Amino acid sequence: MAESSKRGFSLPPESKSKKTCSEIDICGHVYNSDEDYDDISDQDLSGSCSSTSVDLTDEETVTSEGSSISMMDDGPCDYVSKDGTKWWNEPPSDFHQDEYFSKDFQPQLVGPSMESDTFGDFFKLFFTHELCSYILSQTNNKLESHLSLNQVPNPQKKYLYAITLEELYTFLGMMILFGVFRSSKEKISNLYSDDPNLCRPIIKCSMPRDRFKVILRFLRFDDASTRLERTLQDKLAPIRFVFDSINTTLSKTYTPGKWLTVDEHMTGYRGRCPILQFMPAKPDKYGIKIFILADAKTYFPCAMEAYTGSKSYIANKPNDIVLRLCSSLGPGHFVAGDNFFTSKMLSDQLLTKYKTYYMGMLRKNRREIPKEMKDTKGVSIHSSRFLYTQQGYNTLISYMAKKTKNVLILSNIHRNEQIPNTKNPKCKPSAIFDYNKFKCGVDKNNQMIKEFRSHRIIRRWPCVLFFDLIGEVALSSWILYCLKHPNEDIVQKKDRRQFLYLLGSVLVLPSIISRQSSTSFQYYHKHLKTQIQSIAQSSTLPVEHQVSSIVPSKRGRCYLCERGRDMKRRSVCSNCQKHICEIHSKVLTFCERCQEDISFFGSS
Repeated sequence: MAESSKRGFSLPPESKSKKTCSEIDICGHVYNSDEDYDDISDQDLSGSCSSTSVDLTDEETVTSEGSSISMMDDGPCDYVSKDGTKWWNEPPSDFHQDEYFSKDFQPQLVGPSMESDTFGDFFKLFFTHELCSYILSQTNNKLESHLSLNQVPNPQKKYLYAITLEELYTFLGMMILFGVFRSSKEKISNLYSDDPNLCRPIIKCSMPRDRFKVILRFLRFDDASTRLERTLQDKLAPIRFVFDSINTTLSKTYTPGKWLTVDEHMTGYRGRCPILQFMPAKPDKYGIKIFILADAKTYFPCAMEAYTGSKSYIANKPNDIVLRLCSSLGPGHFVAGDNFFTSKMLSDQLLTKYKTYYMGMLRKNRREIPKEMKDTKGVSIHSSRFLYTQQGYNTLISYMAKKTKNVLILSNIHRNEQIPNTKNPKCKPSAIFDYNKFKCGVDKNNQMIKEFRSHRIIRRWPCVLFFDLIGEVALSSWILYCLKHPNEDIVQKKDRRQFLYLLGSVLVLPSIISRQSSTSFQYYHKHLKTQIQSIAQSSTLPVEHQVSSIVPSKRGRCYLCERGRDMKRRSVCSNCQKHICEIHSKVLTFCERCQEDISFFGSS
């Protein structure tokens, strides 16, 4: 056993073994949060590949072709692959670690996220005033176009008026609260029901039901007059501006750790869509495929790219996708990917262009693999074989996971590979341990989003993708908040649901306060009035009149009381600075952070 694990292991002769389905994606499974990840050697390598996708809109499918022909020196080598890549049994004699390889990274806030402090601050980093104003303008344009072209009955005109910025933030907060209550697929009529067992009071008090339906119906993200022309070049044109705006913010607010994961994510959708994909091994078999580069430790999405088909205006080969995702990284990071992306060309290009190191599983049909490394005849189980390149410092590892099945790993991180002796009964190389540890960053990201999914059943695919982006923003805000306040109780308990509830509450509370102070409040149903008053008074946000902490030297008559009562008090209103009595004032206590949230939404 010890001799078979040495780097000078003599490979078995060529054999005509049958071709197996071992080139699968072992990262396709979405792991439970409390479940230990299975090792590579324990996976069923005869399953279907989760990265095998069928483009339902184009004739061609995404493939992993494009292996590189290594420009090696003409010296003698031990093995040569089909594409001419030369491999040696021993690592290169001039092996050395460059300055970026040993560079350490820790997840940290950068740029505008360092100045953020509250729930609203982190949310505003992504849904900025400019982005929300753009969505608002396109939505109101669609609403005005509908009113001008159609004769709307009078009962429906009550809620068909221009949407405000406060209402848009309230809509976003309600979408987050739908995920908190796990009621994304629940009927709106149930959420607004008078039955206390069905309704959600904070949802019912945030916005009228028909007004929410109006916003959901007319929500748009681009100019419809120029959409056809833009769609000819970019199939993501109906939501491209929103997608790129959020994607750009991700890289400006966060610096990832040492290890990252690249993988695909499916946004479930079964309607008409020009970029619809079919992946049978995914939980959502039909949908929009998005490639994500996520931190392997915190699961923060560092970069995203939507797949727009093989005939897109940009190159959509696996190598090109990973290179674009990693373009914003600094030198010295380690990236782990599955067999859909892994190739020697990708490993060399990342190291040459960005000083980024890569490791991942290899499919057995890759042309850079020597045929001797694919052969399993006569090789003992749990043994390892190693080959090296003289340039690029790539290491090719073949590990016998089962009697007739081996696992191929390509890495330029594990340059001088060794097999740990402690707690390693199956004699797995350290590259196997690292791959099992860091391969699931995107899968965990998807799992956390689906746990509190912000979604409503709708036919328009741009809205489905927009709801998925709300989940990404909510998760990113939680990660940034944890890094900013690591000692807070909500962070120590890892109570993400409570964080999302507070975030959604902060977004909808200004609307609840506005409804309470509106002139039509007196005509509301008594149960609704009681709920609105209860939520407003128990909140940390001020209502119409809050007693000022500055007490004036002279007393004054309360301007809301009748003249005959002659109620003179020293207290004044914080807003208008007029004297007011305790009957017409409400004293609420809130901290400095919540006060900043108030100023944030008030300025918006």
